[in-house]
Amino acid sequence: MAKIKSSIIIRAYNAEATIREALESALRQRFPVDQFEVVIVDDGSTDRTRDILREYTDNKQVTVVNHDHVG
Repeated sequence: MAKIKSSIIIRAYNAEATIREALESALRQRFPVDQFEVVIVDDGSTDRTRDILREYTDNKQVTVVNHDHVG
């Protein structure tokens, strides 16, 4: 595996309407797949955001960080 050269950070709070589109857009980047990662920081969403993000748990490019809402 090549060394990660780029990270895409997405912050989310109650983003169920847009999180899938944002994540899919990030994953479509033309950068070599093994050289970038996508990190989503969920700020304690209370809608379906976390449920949607669970669909990506098998994708090694995606890391989800969950924590309590801090604004």
